[in-house]
Amino acid sequence: PSGWRLAAGSGKEIFGIPTLKIGNGIDVEQIRPRQVRDTKDIHVIAVAMFQWWHGYDRFLEGLKVYYAANPSRKFFFHMVGRGSEFARYQKMVADYGLEEYVTLYGEQTGAALDDIYDKCNLGIASLGCYRKGMHETQELKSREYLAKGLPFIASVRISDIPMEYHESTYLQVPNNDSPVDIEAVIAFYDRIYAEGAENVNQRLRKFAQDHFSMEVAMKEVIDFFKDGK
Repeated sequence: PSGWRLAAGSGKEIFGIPTLKIGNGIDVEQIRPRQVRDTKDIHVIAVAMFQWWHGYDRFLEGLKVYYAANPSRKFFFHMVGRGSEFARYQKMVADYGLEEYVTLYGEQTGAALDDIYDKCNLGIASLGCYRKGMHETQELKSREYLAKGLPFIASVRISDIPMEYHESTYLQVPNNDSPVDIEAVIAFYDRIYAEGAENVNQRLRKFAQDHFSMEVAMKEVIDFFKDGK
């Protein structure tokens, strides 16, 4: 109808024009759920065009601290993508002696990307949101991890995951420059996966379908036009 616009955001109006607030939706059926592999090791994946606000340097710093203590538990980091921070991450991995535990794949798509996901049991969303002055997000990355069946790590609240699902879907680490506490990540992993890896996979996949499918994201818009307002 004349005079209406659709927009994502927190306000009810933009430039005085009424809006319908929508969140980021994904086509869950286009994302293949990961094939769960039986492993005692922890494998974490980050998929992005690496920028400074992704903050994955914090995770590499955390791995440096973790492995300096000669832990008995193996922890691996799979970094998929390129972007402006790629060379910096490469240097950090070499400088910290993490080559055995961190793999930088460059850009991957399709079956090759799916195969990397199948190795992993945690995802990482952005860890540097404070660098942009952000304290909550609705980033697509979090939705894609859930559609894959992966619990994940983030540095801010995912605003449209209801609080009652917070602890069963993701771990929120401090939103600052501190190295990520890998021991805290391991504790989160152990707690989540106590229900069984396949159960986690199916539960989070269904959560993504119920909360972040395009049908859910666009429901208010569809209802608006159906009602003829």
